[in-house]
Amino acid sequence: MKKFILASGSPRRKLLLSDLKLDFECILPDEEKNISKIHFSYQLIEDIAKEKVLSVYKKLKNDSITIIGADTVVVLDNEILTKPKNEQDAVKMLQKLSGRTHFVVTSHVVKKGDKTLIKSVRSDVTFSDLKDEEIEEYVKTKQPFDKAGAYGIQELPKNFINNIKGDLNNIIGLSTDTIKKMLTEI
Repeated sequence: MKKFILASGSPRRKLLLSDLKLDFECILPDEEKNISKIHFSYQLIEDIAKEKVLSVYKKLKNDSITIIGADTVVVLDNEILTKPKNEQDAVKMLQKLSGRTHFVVTSHVVKKGDKTLIKSVRSDVTFSDLKDEEIEEYVKTKQPFDKAGAYGIQELPKNFINNIKGDLNNIIGLSTDTIKKMLTEI
């Protein structure tokens, strides 16, 4: 068993955590709880991230292992934009984001034994004014379907983003700077 566990199956989180040169393995949490509330609150996202970590902790029952987990949401007008259900849903979400600023919050949880740390990080993203054809071309790539808000910032065409304020890795799904600090605190 490795010293660190990532409570996620996200290839993006796995790649970001690899940048920290930690010896870790991934263990999937129990079935993810779908967000039933569409109104954003830090408490809601932190609870979801904590549930992921606790479900892996219960599987391992080993207090010497450090478990890292996270949950990321895209928020526009205090409404959580979840993963799109289909192409039409993805197009609608991207049309809503077009020409506007929204924020992305990742709630990070690090647990070792009976100590649990939770830290949420916010980054702001401003989309350019997008043409419907640009949105439809991106949706045809099928890339939006497993991502909150119907986009992955690391794969978007360059002209989609007007401005980013905050941690790019946080928008991708895991703030490595935040995780580094949390690991020194635990």
